[in-house]
Amino acid sequence: CETDDDCAGIKRARCAAAATPAALSQCAADATPAGVCLAACSAGNCADSEACISGTCVSRSLPAGDFCAPVAAAGQAARASEDDLFSLISNLRAAGGIPCGANAAAPPASVPVRANGALFCAARVLAADIEGQGTRGLVDSSGRGTRERLQAAGYTPRLWADAFAISAASANEALGVMLADESACTGLTRDGYTDAGVARIGDTYAITLGAE
Repeated sequence: CETDDDCAGIKRARCAAAATPAALSQCAADATPAGVCLAACSAGNCADSEACISGTCVSRSLPAGDFCAPVAAAGQAARASEDDLFSLISNLRAAGGIPCGANAAAPPASVPVRANGALFCAARVLAADIEGQGTRGLVDSSGRGTRERLQAAGYTPRLWADAFAISAASANEALGVMLADESACTGLTRDGYTDAGVARIGDTYAITLGAE
């Protein structure tokens, strides 16, 4: 498809245009030759195994196994916040122009990030540990850093970054807290990532970025 009109024969469908985060996420691809007709959505209205990206539901099932099982399910309010946070970080990276501390503003990212179930799992595990165990850093209470959490979720990262916000009232506030930290800001705006996962557990938000 190229426009929503091309999806008119499918009930409640919209066109996720080629090379956009929604199409790339659904196809788990680095590039897509054409758009994909997907179910239309608003934040939090997709199934638990999906994310609402650019107004369409895309697959992002968390990997099976003991590591992801405790965070596999999320309520509608949490999923809505995750959808909002994914949109915010995706748009921020696409736009560029964010200075981190005294550093020059980051340029726009060369490629959009895809929603990846393994990274959603890793982000949720970090957020759950912060919320439940009082962790206040990127090394969780089990001694795992970002790389180790990604590997436990079945993802082999070449590049990676994590950031979190505690006691945030919204996804927008959470991202603002993360960007106010120079180290987190630098990690979130760095180019080269292809995949992203986000989480909201209680009032804790997390973003995990990676590339294999």
